[in-house]
Amino acid sequence: MRWEYAITEQGQAILAGLAGKTLKITKAACSKAVSSGPLESLTELADYAMDMSIAEYTSEGATAKMRFALENTAVAQRFNLYQIGVYAKSYAGGTDPDPEDAGVLYQVWQTSLPDIIYSNAESPGTVRDYLGTVDVGNASSVDVNIDPAAYVRYTTFHTVELLVNQHSQQLKNLIVEMGTVSLTNSKQYPFNDSATTVNLAAPRENLNYMVHAEAVSSAGSVEAVEVYDKQLNGFKIRFIGSASEAQINYYVSGGMQS
Repeated sequence: MRWEYAITEQGQAILAGLAGKTLKITKAACSKAVSSGPLESLTELADYAMDMSIAEYTSEGATAKMRFALENTAVAQRFNLYQIGVYAKSYAGGTDPDPEDAGVLYQVWQTSLPDIIYSNAESPGTVRDYLGTVDVGNASSVDVNIDPAAYVRYTTFHTVELLVNQHSQQLKNLIVEMGTVSLTNSKQYPFNDSATTVNLAAPRENLNYMVHAEAVSSAGSVEAVEVYDKQLNGFKIRFIGSASEAQINYYVSGGMQS
């Protein structure tokens, strides 16, 4: 999905006078239509659909990243989401003199490929997340109306996501890769040239993996099997002894956490 964005003319006027002031992002909303003219000239969204929650905010110099959430609980009829807009205002001092004032349409994102928002009856309890970068200029501070419920929902989801990823890594570590390699030796004991390289089917994320190897058959004596020079994509293996050849089974586990 390709999005274009613009700071509206009203937003540009706020940006121009932000020195020493607080920029307050009051709300986010979405629309179900596109604008035919320049986004900069908009004073309202093309066809207002509903307000959105601001679930997260992080400041990065002259820009701020915001996560917008749309919960379809109140959506009675599906619609196509074409625009997302944020409303803002500025004020001097540490306190908003008019908390009820939602400000002006400050910045707009628009796409020609809409996101389908299904009704609650069609898809109960669906939440859609959108991440946007908002220009905050040289504001002395940025005040954002974070929706506590949306923040809790997002952080809970993020925590669960991290736990799922963690357990997925742990499960990967439990998966054992098995194989058999045939080693040959042309040297007379105690010399041995049976070494070969084993390429792993599933490359590891680190070198803390374990390899258990055992000789299952041989032509002659195999005193030990040695695994060495481990790499992420494989390892070297050889046997010690006077055998001219040996079949070695190997079992690899672990090393799947980055």
